[in-house]
Amino acid sequence: MSKVKLTVTKSNCRCGYVKAGDTFIVDDLCPPLCHELWNTIYPSVYALKNGAVLDYGSTRAGCFDAMCPDECRVHIHGEAIQEQAPDNRTGNATVYYKDEKLIIRDMEKADAQVFTDEFTAQGWHPEIAGYLARLSDQAEGRCIALTAVYEGYPAGYVYVYLQADGGPFKEKGWPIIVDFNVLMKYQRKGIGNRLMDVAEQVAGRYADMVCLGVGLCDSYGTAQRMYVKRGYIPDGSGVWYQDKQCVQYETVCTVDDDLILFFSKKLSE
Repeated sequence: MSKVKLTVTKSNCRCGYVKAGDTFIVDDLCPPLCHELWNTIYPSVYALKNGAVLDYGSTRAGCFDAMCPDECRVHIHGEAIQEQAPDNRTGNATVYYKDEKLIIRDMEKADAQVFTDEFTAQGWHPEIAGYLARLSDQAEGRCIALTAVYEGYPAGYVYVYLQADGGPFKEKGWPIIVDFNVLMKYQRKGIGNRLMDVAEQVAGRYADMVCLGVGLCDSYGTAQRMYVKRGYIPDGSGVWYQDKQCVQYETVCTVDDDLILFFSKKLSE
């Protein structure tokens, strides 16, 4: 039987039982929640502990979101802590989505070498230190790092940082989606859109807006089109280069990965 991790994402509890950021692991004992909230989430917790996949937004996943019946004062997210996924490289990683071919789970250290090797074979020049830095951020609670596993093989990844630390969205408190990638050999299989579904669901735990930046090189063309189709709109601040807003008739820059246009999206309630 699986365990279920509960995370309080928002709290204005009258009795002060919980605060935002509190986490609980449900195994055999009930967590220290008020009676009303526990009664609300218990059916979903029970289902996840017994391996169920629940309706979650426009998809199905091993998680749920719920609110306290007392004027929605407490928001809570629950997710199954799964056993090893089919690629045999995960431990107790959280699984956010699963179907017959695709699993989206927490990124793990072993993925760093896989992606370094695969993107190198693809003609890119990744450094494993970059992936390890993201994993360190995940361990410190700064981001959620997601890996898509297709038919047993890591196929893509994306990171959701809890707030932007640069660009036009700095200090707005909105989550930002960063460094979205799917290996070329796994593209056009719906993996990218499913990764974005999960990333937006994760972002929606923390705010009703999500943002991202996309490069302006033609190599980002597929991502640019996908973001527009998903409802992202430019923020209106123009082009940014190396985390600085470009000034008309003044800024001179190279068209490389650091030339960025920023977008945002209102998430569904």
